[in-house]
Amino acid sequence: MSDEPVSLTLPRTQLVAIDNALDLVESQLERLLTLDEEYDEDDELPERPTQRPFKPVEETRLGPEQERFCRETLMRLLLNPQLDVSDIPHANEALRALDQLRPRLVRLQRLGERASHAHSVLSEHVMLCALIGYGTLRNADQHHGLEPLREATRARRRRGSSSP
Repeated sequence: MSDEPVSLTLPRTQLVAIDNALDLVESQLERLLTLDEEYDEDDELPERPTQRPFKPVEETRLGPEQERFCRETLMRLLLNPQLDVSDIPHANEALRALDQLRPRLVRLQRLGERASHAHSVLSEHVMLCALIGYGTLRNADQHHGLEPLREATRARRRRGSSSP
């Protein structure tokens, strides 16, 4: 960690612009974000799909070999229309959607990774400053009432460091 103070205070106008941009992304990807949702019409749901309950299912992802197999198989089925496979148009549409979404999903993942890293750096800085401050308060005998909170952070850090 750098010795320089960490600062990421954003002006309100920038935060509003970020929120508006995220709203736009969510609205444009709403069908993608609600792909597996099954709700009754009378269910009250938050407006944003990302605020709705979400229980991901086990992921199936195409690796390079699987994707090549799928593309080749679908192409051959298209070249042989006498073979009756009813879901080919939907499979081809899904493949096109994957091709369209892939670069955008990569960008979103990278953005999420960077945001997560920034969160970690800021959290580390806050914790370090709080620990130094706690030591100063303890030396001045002004730390009373903070002990249970301090112990809770120790327990959490021990659990976090022993986790795989």
